[in-house]
Amino acid sequence: PESAGAVELKNEISFLNELISNLLLSDRLDLPYSKLETKEATAIELVEKSIVTFNDYQKNKINVVSLKNIANPLLVDITKIIVVIRNIVQNSFKYADTDEGIKIILDKDEKNIFIKVRDYGPGIESEEAKHIFEPFFRATNSKKISGIGLGLSISKKIMKSHRGNIKLKLGCNPGVEFCLVFPYKG
Repeated sequence: PESAGAVELKNEISFLNELISNLLLSDRLDLPYSKLETKEATAIELVEKSIVTFNDYQKNKINVVSLKNIANPLLVDITKIIVVIRNIVQNSFKYADTDEGIKIILDKDEKNIFIKVRDYGPGIESEEAKHIFEPFFRATNSKKISGIGLGLSISKKIMKSHRGNIKLKLGCNPGVEFCLVFPYKG
């Protein structure tokens, strides 16, 4: 059996490795639209590819709902968009794992396709919500949960590099909803 010190050291190495990977990715994303390997994919394909790596417990708590027939292909860097969707869903499990699970809603209007990720947890204070996409920001209710506060900042950069956006909707009561906005041509 490993000593407590060895386990702690492994955890620290893992944390630093995650930090460095995230910083490098974040830095590369600052170059506008750089290194996007775009391919066509539909919103449902992106969601399915994102949730395939979650464990069975988590998959059983994810409910995907399509409000409209959304067959419009999006031109995206599939790997980067999977990073965004996985990050938001992982955050929902990390901070808001409730009996209601997580709902992923696909929707569209004349100009945009939306992938909304809704949880039913404790939510985020509106004052803190203003800073949620800033690098290294962590809400007060997240201090006991491991993380470095880069996931949403990187997700925002990825969405901007696709000329899209990520928004946080408060007041869902309970929970929050993150909305990914993908522009498309009719």
